[in-house]
Amino acid sequence: MKNLIVFVFSFFIFNSFSQTYEMYSDVWEYVSSDSKMIVPKGGGSFSVPSDDMLKQIDTNKINSYMLESFNKFRKDYGKLPVKESRELTLSSKSYAKCLVNEFKHDYNRSDKSTSEVIATLSLIKLSNVDLSKYDINKVIADCCFDAFVGSYGHMSILLDNNAKEFGFGIYNTGKSIKICVRSFGYGL
Repeated sequence: MKNLIVFVFSFFIFNSFSQTYEMYSDVWEYVSSDSKMIVPKGGGSFSVPSDDMLKQIDTNKINSYMLESFNKFRKDYGKLPVKESRELTLSSKSYAKCLVNEFKHDYNRSDKSTSEVIATLSLIKLSNVDLSKYDINKVIADCCFDAFVGSYGHMSILLDNNAKEFGFGIYNTGKSIKICVRSFGYGL
């Protein structure tokens, strides 16, 4: 089992440097086409998020946008829409809270047939969002998936044609959004 984990980890690391995905973000872009450094779209730099922005963040609203944002994300890459699994969403939401204390994959999941991707989205990376033009909650839902574009392994799970059901969990720490996305059937 240990050798299998090492092989899978090595495969994802090797492939994460051998293939990149285009980013279709409304708020971010790469510094250059071969760079994985993200900057605000249209230039500038990130700063400390405004109190106004922080007050507008509503995790219930973000959660209500997650499936729509995910299916738009998948469509950008030519993939079919998926359904949301209530079971996976409940477990993803629960585990997103755990990421605050220890940021690592949940290898003790009760259902070993699920796949999982996790990330941390710093609210600093959203500091340039024009709150008069955009609903910050919708932007966060969209950016939850953009956060994985630099990783071939994560994108393989999110764009898998065999996975038809996903669950989404987010947790707002006040400084960042912890993200956990789970799916049934990766690689079947």
